[in-house]
Amino acid sequence: FGHAIALPFWSAPLSRIDALAQKTGDAFQLAYLDCVTEAALRARRELSVLRTVERKAMTLKTGGRSHLADAVAFALREPVVTARGLGQGTGVSTRSALDLLKRLTDEGLLREATGRSAWRAFVVEG
Repeated sequence: FGHAIALPFWSAPLSRIDALAQKTGDAFQLAYLDCVTEAALRARRELSVLRTVERKAMTLKTGGRSHLADAVAFALREPVVTARGLGQGTGVSTRSALDLLKRLTDEGLLREATGRSAWRAFVVEG
């Protein structure tokens, strides 16, 4: 108790993390390792999704001045992408970032996550 807990632990489901508060001794150790295992499995699935999107993105046709590759790289690094954030991250206007987001959404690489028509946010399609 009182020691730092390794980062992978925190990717486990909250229900499993909360259940640890009730455990001590060997039961705690087993539940802790269960959390780390679940976190590792989640990370593997996330990495697989990111690699799939990266492979799909490599097949996209772009023009000479296209910022599409930069937009894909930005989306793969960020958990949530907005037009403003994408514009700032790639050095394009917000209007251009909206166009890039539309293209990435149309290609099935991103999906709109908020369900709104304004102030939208996008995540990697998994």
